Amino acid sequence: MLRADAVRFARRYPGLGWLGVSAFYASNPDEVDALCHTKLNRFEQVAVFRRADLAASLITVVATFRTPHVTLAAENLDVLLLRLLSCPHTIRVNPYYESDESEVDR
Repeated sequence: MLRADAVRFARRYPGLGWLGVSAFYASNPDEVDALCHTKLNRFEQVAVFRRADLAASLITVVATFRTPHVTLAAENLDVLLLRLLSCPHTIRVNPYYESDESEVDR
């Protein structure tokens, strides 16, 4: 999924020469909660990064003009993933998680 997301970003913004993955911007804990409820309810857990930590890890936050959606970008996907893994973050259990019916039947 991340690789496909990164390729779509590269096609959409070919002049940048970067790959990126989708993310959402929230300016406070209430906005994180709202995103978990509305946009991220198919995920059991979400990773929460501070923008300053992303910048310090050389991860570029690209506005996609579909607020609150953004793209986290770097020069290639492997570099981006390594930077994300090493960037300080918290893992939050999503209290609004709704399992996909097809997952339950497996």
